[in-house]
Amino acid sequence: MYVFNNGNWYAMGGTSAASPIIAATFALAGRPAANAYPASYLYGNTSGLNDVIGGNNVVTNQVCTVTYLCNGMAGYDGPTGLGTPNGIGAFTAPIPAIPATYHPVTPLRLLDTRVGNGHSGKLSANMPATFQVTGRGGIPAAATAVTGNVTRRAHLEEAV
Repeated sequence: MYVFNNGNWYAMGGTSAASPIIAATFALAGRPAANAYPASYLYGNTSGLNDVIGGNNVVTNQVCTVTYLCNGMAGYDGPTGLGTPNGIGAFTAPIPAIPATYHPVTPLRLLDTRVGNGHSGKLSANMPATFQVTGRGGIPAAATAVTGNVTRRAHLEEAV
């Protein structure tokens, strides 16, 4: 990393630079869940890490015989582990998936502009129309997806 101080740039690195950055990232992520070990989150949410795939640790007067311990490469490696933080995502508990539940309902009319049910006024071609679906006609208030069918009926003036 580079630090700008008194008009000059200075290169910094190593444990002295990395340790406070990682400690600060853990602090920003907040308290872990009860009975959890925050360091284990790193292994459950690797999408919150930038995989370092290049570079190496130069070992003075020694030969590195185990390549992954001395060189950055795809996946786990010695110099960077699983990668560098990309925000605090890797330091927080993964959000558990909420299982989807299908709730069939009897077909019903949620929108009828003829009688002001669900929407007032005319609908126009190629224009969005917003109307309440959840919490009506047996549709759960917390529903996140709904399928429907649209039928256009001719106006009395259009019928022959």
